[in-house]
Amino acid sequence: MSVKRNGAFQEYLSTDVREATVIPDEMAFSSRSPRLRGSHIGSNGGLGHLGIQLAKAKGWKVMGVDARDDGLPLSRGLGADVALDAWKGKDYVVQEARKAKGGRGVDAWVNVSDAKLAAATSCAITRILGTVVQVALLTEVSIPSSKSVFRDIRVKGSFICSQKEAEEMLDVVFKHDIKVELNMKLS
Repeated sequence: MSVKRNGAFQEYLSTDVREATVIPDEMAFSSRSPRLRGSHIGSNGGLGHLGIQLAKAKGWKVMGVDARDDGLPLSRGLGADVALDAWKGKDYVVQEARKAKGGRGVDAWVNVSDAKLAAATSCAITRILGTVVQVALLTEVSIPSSKSVFRDIRVKGSFICSQKEAEEMLDVVFKHDIKVELNMKLS
């Protein structure tokens, strides 16, 4: 909606029925909002915590990297097989990620972080011929050639999903009781 026309940040919207996804009445209100397209990596943020749960629901192995104090326990609590502390530095994250994967790196990584080094780190921990999906919206994404071109890493951007993907994701959210972590601050 917000990509094609203005007005998506309103209390009410109207849309073409062909663009609407039916939400089961039984689904809790807080679970109706997740919208994520991608593969199987995430951590504590708004998209990351959903990514972990969606990936685990699909039976995937999940690794999360986070720089927030509450990020690592939440990632582990949501089912991440490995949770790495970004504050320990890029070299640490790359070394531990590769160690967790037997030295070869992860098959795919979804970068939902807007940290300056996140895209480069994503490529560095991804195996040769692996895939990085860039979801975080940055003015500029910087990836050294040694981390992508020379290792034949596919980097693709993702912003919005198709109607079919939205329906499939909602089905997983409903069937696997995916929880949206809400931290609301009211002033």
